[in-house]
Amino acid sequence: MSYYYQDSPRLVAGTANGSMPKGNVATVDRYPAQDLEMVVEPRPRWSWCSTGWALVSFVCCSSACGFFGLLCAIFSYVDHKSGDYERARFKRRFSWACTIVGILLSLLLIVAIILVLIVYRDELRDKYDWYSY
Repeated sequence: MSYYYQDSPRLVAGTANGSMPKGNVATVDRYPAQDLEMVVEPRPRWSWCSTGWALVSFVCCSSACGFFGLLCAIFSYVDHKSGDYERARFKRRFSWACTIVGILLSLLLIVAIILVLIVYRDELRDKYDWYSY
């Protein structure tokens, strides 16, 4: 009767009384070869949408969030090209978040300015001699 004991990454066959056989020592892989199905997923496609919107947010809205969104989009592109799709996806999502926040903050600022002009129209017209419509 023979048994196997662990020796590093391979198993070595020994005899029942614990002595090592002389001569050739049979080695057995710890994990025998199995028929494994490997699923190879296609490489994810790259889209420039996040970079374009981040650029619009940075240039048109001139927000710091747009700048950080643009940086994250560029870093996401670099990670995608190097094959690190997990980090590229994370940076791309962060880029979208920064871009959307930058655009929303800019829109809120524009709405606030319009509301101030509407609410204080009469005071501004009298102070700066604007014509009323």
